[in-house]
Amino acid sequence: MTEEHLVEKKTRYYIDRLKIMSLAEISHRINERRVAAAEHKRLIKGKSEWNLIDLSKELILNNGHSSETTEQSHKNEQGVDGFEAGNGKAAKLVWQQFRAGKINPFYFDANNQTDLVNWYKKRYPNELTFVRQRANELCDHVIPIFGRQFNFPTTIPWHQDPITHKEWPQIYCADIDTKDGQTIGGVKWVWELNRHQHLVTLGKAFFLTGDERYAQEACSQICHWIETNTPLIGVNWVSSLELAVRVISWLWAIHFIQQSKALDESNFHTIFQSIYEQTRFIETHLSAFTSANNHLVGEAAGLASVGLVFPQLRRSREWIEKGIQILTEEIEKQLYPDGVSAEQSVHYGMFSVDFWIGILVLARKANIEVPRVWYERLDKAGEFMMYIIDSEGNVPQIGDDDGGCAYWLCESPDFNKSRSMLSTLAVLCKQGDFKYQGKWFDEKSFWMLGIEGCKVYEGLKTENNSSESREFSKGGYYILRSEETVLVFDCGKLGYTSHAGHGHADALSVTLSICGKPVLVDPGMPCYHENSQLRDAFRGTSAHNTIVVDRRNQSEIADTFLWLRKANARCDSWKTNRVFDSVVGMHDGYSGVGVLHQRQVTFVKPDTWVIIDTLRGTGAHQLEQYWHFAPDVEIHNVNEGSATIVIKDIVLDLIFTGPMNFSLRVVTEAENTANGWISPHYSKLIRAPVLCYHGIVKLPCSLTTLMIKREKMEVCETSK
Repeated sequence: MTEEHLVEKKTRYYIDRLKIMSLAEISHRINERRVAAAEHKRLIKGKSEWNLIDLSKELILNNGHSSETTEQSHKNEQGVDGFEAGNGKAAKLVWQQFRAGKINPFYFDANNQTDLVNWYKKRYPNELTFVRQRANELCDHVIPIFGRQFNFPTTIPWHQDPITHKEWPQIYCADIDTKDGQTIGGVKWVWELNRHQHLVTLGKAFFLTGDERYAQEACSQICHWIETNTPLIGVNWVSSLELAVRVISWLWAIHFIQQSKALDESNFHTIFQSIYEQTRFIETHLSAFTSANNHLVGEAAGLASVGLVFPQLRRSREWIEKGIQILTEEIEKQLYPDGVSAEQSVHYGMFSVDFWIGILVLARKANIEVPRVWYERLDKAGEFMMYIIDSEGNVPQIGDDDGGCAYWLCESPDFNKSRSMLSTLAVLCKQGDFKYQGKWFDEKSFWMLGIEGCKVYEGLKTENNSSESREFSKGGYYILRSEETVLVFDCGKLGYTSHAGHGHADALSVTLSICGKPVLVDPGMPCYHENSQLRDAFRGTSAHNTIVVDRRNQSEIADTFLWLRKANARCDSWKTNRVFDSVVGMHDGYSGVGVLHQRQVTFVKPDTWVIIDTLRGTGAHQLEQYWHFAPDVEIHNVNEGSATIVIKDIVLDLIFTGPMNFSLRVVTEAENTANGWISPHYSKLIRAPVLCYHGIVKLPCSLTTLMIKREKMEVCETSK
């Protein structure tokens, strides 16, 4: 892309963004730039707070060796045995208290290492192999990023895109354009490396084996990062969310290596100083307005985490209170009362829930109780997950999915984050039905909740309450399910805030899983900034199991995380009983061409689905009804109005009825960059079959799709 095109694209982005901004946000953004410019000038002159930080002046300590809560430590700010801020002995005392594990609350107690390791080896006998294998690779600087292994040199290039090998400029962070995915590469790649979640694996390897190599490598990488990432300079200081995830990773890593020789007093002080600086940055650069989605949740979790873990910091109480206040406000905004994420993304819902869970557990360790609404909304989030998950732990990839996680605590390739979330919530919410769908107390839940959490989990009575259908009307999802099947019908909003950044144009789309095998699927998301054409295709309407009118998207794409005109979807009817379930939804995404789309989905239990699409309007329009299948699905016997779907031992007959001129075709890769592919995780593409029932017709008209599951029989002609 030429310089001229980049300028044009950037200008168009800001114009489109202004169209959906409130006056309050416009004012905020202008002030944000003014503050950033002033901060940059002070930084250059050496007069910024970032040039003058003296951490010893930020400490308030108690010199006793008895464990205190965060609340108690602040009551003793000027106690007889205490050190006032600025005392040269203060930093040494922080180190001594951390090493002894007396003051700083955390998810696990390193002083209880022997019991924890014994429990771990007993419950997870195979996991240690994965931990050691991954830790050995990390010592050789082989680091996984989005499912790919990257072999880095002796010194890891923290500012380099691992794919293009181009360097992000080391200039003032607010001057870096991270939206340009062409000049250097997609910023997700360098950010994922710098989240440092791989360091948790190194720390855990030391904790479980006592091998100092792992602790030494973790300390070496952190200290090298600090040395090469001056505060406010470079791509790794652009996003407060990235700082928050990194700081949380460091907290886990240093607690795992708390008793190592590598984490000596000097290294601890270097890391502690940077943790303070990064948390201070988060505090002063919180996401706001249209940016206040999962980013703000993660940032608040970062603030609260550091405040809770280091009560010796003068700002710790403020960080705890501010973090918990924001998280409380956002859980009411971003998690609907029925547990659905307002971002209309299953993945980002789990990502945010992870942060709320993490702070809830850590706050309880510090004898701080969060508001009741946390438990209520998290319980509902678990309930939503319990209903959309199938018997093998698969959930539909509705909306964006970059595979990110708040806490990386399991290296096993079989780790299932959906089941893990349910297992953790089973303990926190005392829900036996979450336990049933979570299946077992996984390793991540173990590190989060400890031995006591494991005992609570084992004491829960397992219940299966998720075999019935359920509506989640606030979030706009309707689950038609039985013991063996899960159909998810999407009547939800496009996304959260006026940006709707992580939403897809998928109104009235369906996904279907049978016997734990995904059949009809959402496509996932392979990229963000690095390939705008591919991203647009994967979030467009034709990439979902719904109807496209005149080859238009239901909603209008403006930029990577920006939509302009948005389809409004709603549910008009919902019925459920022992014999059948029926739901009717509609959306106005095609009102611009005078068309309204209504879809009725009926589940005749236990093995038949009827989908009736009604298009109301006038004049002739081109209609395309898409059906996206999982990669291991085979399509047989395709003719003008029927096809047979085979996936292992499951057979699904599809029968289509509509206007006389309509026909059925297998979509080829050349027709659209998204059709014929799915993305099981960020950066990965896999070929997958797609059917399209299509034609040009004068409206109004109706299309009926009948799907019948039957026993496997011999099939003949194959189209795949």
